[in-house]
Amino acid sequence: MTTKKKWIHLLRGSALCLAACLHLSASMLPPDTLWFNGSANGADDAENTAGSSVEFSEFNVTGSEWDINSVWSDDEVFSGGPATVTSMGWEIYSGMNATPTLVASGTGTPTYTATGLTPFGSTEYMFEIDGLNVFLAPGTYWLGVYSASPFVGMYIDTTAGANAVGTPPGNGITYQGLPAGPFSGGGVSANYSEGVAGLSGVPEPSPAISLGTGLLLLAASRLRAKKG
Repeated sequence: MTTKKKWIHLLRGSALCLAACLHLSASMLPPDTLWFNGSANGADDAENTAGSSVEFSEFNVTGSEWDINSVWSDDEVFSGGPATVTSMGWEIYSGMNATPTLVASGTGTPTYTATGLTPFGSTEYMFEIDGLNVFLAPGTYWLGVYSASPFVGMYIDTTAGANAVGTPPGNGITYQGLPAGPFSGGGVSANYSEGVAGLSGVPEPSPAISLGTGLLLLAASRLRAKKG
């Protein structure tokens, strides 16, 4: 009986630890998260570095147009630590299944935050690039967020969709490649922890609306000048 209780206690402790780790990972998500592929499941990881290999994960823009403000990936850095990642690149593609088309891309200095997970005994961090202003129409896209720092190897963790937001939840079609291609894969054998945050349902002003607003502001300015 004592042995049975001991095993129950150990299993319960492991379950609570796992639940706490998942909770911490979920709580690290930006409040305006539109899509997150899911937290690390500890099954595998893959190099996620320019010049070596970049993982591109599928996500769907649903409903109205999205205004993407930030992108991120959850990675481990096994040499030098997260502070050595001083530059990261990001790319968003459409048509990866047929004719890959680069929709938006850039580089920036990331902010990094520990997710609370240690899939392979090393601390996982959310590396985020913010300050973006990328409008995406409804449809299917692929995101890659990777280390652009020379001589720094970053490894992105796989996910099975725990804590996922939006679609697909850790079961999309993944491609592997380099920045700007070429790409290979197209299978669902592995999915990776990546995400986007921003606003949904805020359409980009059309040229006609922007012109009209400008003319109104100009007219108001001239009217104020005459009154002065």
